[in-house]
Amino acid sequence: MDDMPRTKYFAGSIAALRLTEVRIPNHTVRGSSARMECHYEMDGEALYSVKWYKDGNEFYRYVPRDMPPVQFPPTCVSVDLHNSTDSLVMLQSVNLSASGRYRCEVSAEGPSFQTVSDHGDMIVVVPTPRLNLHPKPATLPEWGFK
Repeated sequence: MDDMPRTKYFAGSIAALRLTEVRIPNHTVRGSSARMECHYEMDGEALYSVKWYKDGNEFYRYVPRDMPPVQFPPTCVSVDLHNSTDSLVMLQSVNLSASGRYRCEVSAEGPSFQTVSDHGDMIVVVPTPRLNLHPKPATLPEWGFK
């Protein structure tokens, strides 16, 4: 079961472009999907790009004028491009190598080319089988004795 993601809120602004919230799940079960969110306010600026990185390597890029969004190979994560947007990236069927640091970077168009980013860490976990602490009592086979 996924833990509630850590949410970061940003009260201050950096010029006109502001990163308001980044949501990365702390834990995700192997084989499930992971929802990562990056919310921002442009405050009059035009969006140039939203990029996602895992451990410093870009794996997803959203550029409004270059549709559709792009996933960069090789990567240890698989992006559901159909359900991902500028503010949402859906990872599908995560495996153990998907554990790591994820960073969202938002950039405005020129002439300012302002860029803001933040990150969060996700760990992919393997569920352990449940132990039955109350097993049924063992029964002996019936041998036909009375």
